[in-house]
Amino acid sequence: MAQTKGELINIRVICPKCKKDQYIEFDFMHIKESKKGVTAILIPQNSICEHSFQIFVDKNGIVRGYETPDFELQVEQQKSVESELEEKISQHNFDVAKSLLGEEIFFRLLRSLIEGNEIFCVSESKSIREYIQNVLKNSFKEYCPKIYICSLSEYNSLYSKVIYSSQHKNAFVFNADIPVIIKSNYKKEYKKSDYKFEISTLEYCEQKQNDREKIADEFYKIINYLLKNLTLIKDEIESEKLKGAKAVEKYVKKLFPSQIEIDAEFVHEILMSRLNYNMNKKFSLGLFY
Repeated sequence: MAQTKGELINIRVICPKCKKDQYIEFDFMHIKESKKGVTAILIPQNSICEHSFQIFVDKNGIVRGYETPDFELQVEQQKSVESELEEKISQHNFDVAKSLLGEEIFFRLLRSLIEGNEIFCVSESKSIREYIQNVLKNSFKEYCPKIYICSLSEYNSLYSKVIYSSQHKNAFVFNADIPVIIKSNYKKEYKKSDYKFEISTLEYCEQKQNDREKIADEFYKIINYLLKNLTLIKDEIESEKLKGAKAVEKYVKKLFPSQIEIDAEFVHEILMSRLNYNMNKKFSLGLFY
């Protein structure tokens, strides 16, 4: 029987092969808003037991069925993935991260890193865990927030019960194997237009740098410049040299090449998350006026 807790749902999952069972938390909104009526959820190997299988959950959070594969190429596929990623662990190539995680997780992840929010990456693959940690820390260096890399069983036993507490309210949690977002403080509906800074910055870096392995370095330089200027932007607002969000937007646009898209809403988010400074309170007409 499923038990709801806010936006989470606790579903009892039973392995159809060995009958081992465990309650696992899922994002209830992903299930409830599914257009299919029944949502198929992959339960990876070693998350409950040694088997992998799918469960089918209706919009009320009730498990309607299970499916196991007729045969698995998992061992060979896993070896192939592990082998390929082992060659890339020493690199910090955004192309690999984007293809591995998908566009939505990738850009939401970048935004979380820029804002300095905690990152929880769940994966059963040692190579994926090492790669994710490597690419994030090398791309954000001293500005990289706390990163927790763990298996699903470790996540369930160590973090799942506290991840929705106020202590981790802005944490971004995702499973890199499926891949799926477990927790995010951003809008439910993903729109590329909400991440125009990240997208335009990467496009600028790609135009400037032919070596794919150095694009992340270019990206870091821009993030470094942005975050170093945060205190200056705050001081300019406090001294009333910048009067209103439009003035802030005009000011920050001058800091970056014209190809990079940056607006007042984005600056407000970064000031709030990094410096706990609400620039909106300084402007009587609000953020967008």
